[in-house]
Amino acid sequence: MADSYISSDRLYFQAHGLEVEEPSALEAAVRQAIQRLPLGLYTESSRGLPECEIDLLRAGGLNPVIEVGPDPLAETTSEFAALLRTSLSTAEAAAQLGVHVSRIRRMIAAGTLYGFQVDGKWQVPQFQFTEAGLIPNLGPVLAALDRTLHPVAICRWLTRPDTDLDANGLVLSPLAWLSAGYNPETVRQIAADL
Repeated sequence: MADSYISSDRLYFQAHGLEVEEPSALEAAVRQAIQRLPLGLYTESSRGLPECEIDLLRAGGLNPVIEVGPDPLAETTSEFAALLRTSLSTAEAAAQLGVHVSRIRRMIAAGTLYGFQVDGKWQVPQFQFTEAGLIPNLGPVLAALDRTLHPVAICRWLTRPDTDLDANGLVLSPLAWLSAGYNPETVRQIAADL
């Protein structure tokens, strides 16, 4: 049984141009190649690997080029810091809407105003407000959102264009869609599916 497993693997490697006595030899060769790779993110030209090693990695189905790109954790951290800086306290939100602080807390509890807590204090993102008050019809959309979503994910979704919100060839963000007076049910349905 073990011999048939080894021979089928061996045939697989041979079919892909690799002559390997047994799969463990290939695994050892790949481990050794990976251990010799420099740490960090480099492009192929600065990696310093000999061309034969790059070819071997490619032949084994690996991409030896790791593109340097944005760090998702750093981006999220930066966006969260910006969200915190621009968010209002419950007292500031109440003043902006001309209501009592308890009304803001009830709206957050009902899900018709978005807020998140940091160190036990509510933060109310500014993106929900216009000079005249709240974005029209935003309450039902917010109420449909999953409350476990990260504040950055909610901010991104509300403020970035969504291909499902096409207004005569112009793709709008959910907030722009609502502000323009388009059907809020369309946005609410998308929110419910997030």
